[in-house]
Amino acid sequence: MDSRRAGARDAVAADRGSARASEPAGAVRGGGSDRRGDAHGRAAGLGHRAAARCHRRRGVRAARSADIARRVGRARTAHERAAAPDRPNEEGVVRMLPRPLPAGIEPRVSVVIPCYNYARYLEDSVGSVLAQEGVDLDVVILDDASSDDSVAVAERIATRDPRVRLVRHARNLGHVETANEALGLATGEFVVKLDADDLLTPGSLARSTALLTAYPSAVLCYGYPQEFRGTPPADVPTSVSGWTIWEGRDWIERVLRRGHNVIMQPEVVVRRTAVVESGGYRPQLRWAEDYNWWLRLATMGAIGRVDGATQGLYRVHDKSFQRSADDIELSDLEARVAAVTMFFEECGPRLRDHGKLHAVALSSLARDARRLGARAAERPSGGADAAAKFSEVARDLERAPGVGRRTTLSSSPTVLGRHYRQLEDRLRWRRWRRHGI
Repeated sequence: MDSRRAGARDAVAADRGSARASEPAGAVRGGGSDRRGDAHGRAAGLGHRAAARCHRRRGVRAARSADIARRVGRARTAHERAAAPDRPNEEGVVRMLPRPLPAGIEPRVSVVIPCYNYARYLEDSVGSVLAQEGVDLDVVILDDASSDDSVAVAERIATRDPRVRLVRHARNLGHVETANEALGLATGEFVVKLDADDLLTPGSLARSTALLTAYPSAVLCYGYPQEFRGTPPADVPTSVSGWTIWEGRDWIERVLRRGHNVIMQPEVVVRRTAVVESGGYRPQLRWAEDYNWWLRLATMGAIGRVDGATQGLYRVHDKSFQRSADDIELSDLEARVAAVTMFFEECGPRLRDHGKLHAVALSSLARDARRLGARAAERPSGGADAAAKFSEVARDLERAPGVGRRTTLSSSPTVLGRHYRQLEDRLRWRRWRRHGI
């Protein structure tokens, strides 16, 4: 405002200066006609000042109107996002504000915990479940003939809390069979399969079931899982920034283009009707059986994600099943290929443009095989042999119809290729952390 006032004063002063400059040389001011001229000058100056004040007022009113319009627009947008969640954006994705569970409603959630020799982690894992608020809990610990103190720990927990049941195997059946049996023991409307070394974050079940309750067509809800070693983190983000809903087929395509499993598992809640209809995990797959299951579930309905909050804690340790292979990256790649192949054999005909989608999936896997081969070549020992195995997998995938070989910088065994892969890894992680894919 001060600058505008100064500008108006300068304009008036300039008008006076120009009027004086136009007077004849030697003219004497103060005569009758001069006084009339000076009066006219003062009137003109007053007119300029009045016009400047009017202009300022109009500018202020216009600025206030624009600000009000922006605020109303933001409020209307937020209201529409909350009131009309089924409206997808231009990408076919629904993004909306979160809704709390209706007052007085506590969804029943069954958390099934298969356990094999995880006595040292079981107390923390079950404790993170029993601390959940806003849901009606049913907890099942299924011990697969552990040789450590897992049964004793589970019995102590079940004695303390009537919401916990313990089921024991007389002999070890394996992790996939045990997980499927545990899923079959669920009684709640929603189901969580939690490994005995992982944890839930405070409030995660209420956040996930709120989305699934508000969006009945969603069969699965997940979020961000934080990895950790040693002591579980005590302070994790629990504030929800929004919900994202994908149509199942769209989510499948996005995940297959990425070429990796985007879900770790402690962050997932599944509708029990979908668990029953899908039949759970496929025993033919010993690795990546969960990846195959997520894809199959997505053919049955929409996929939801709780954005912003950390929904699960994924423990990384040397005794985990995923680290039992000689070459983790090669085993994981081969398992993903098997999971995707079985998915298309079983569900492909039900998908729109399934031939094209299958080619997209195999292309992503082949590209990742080349990329992993270039990284394996940098190993100080056995790098050449490992790279050859990745190349063999890539060649097999590239023979499929519609795939072919596509050379990229990420598959280059050069210094530039290494730096590019590192940058690509960081960007991929950030996208996955924020958007879930």
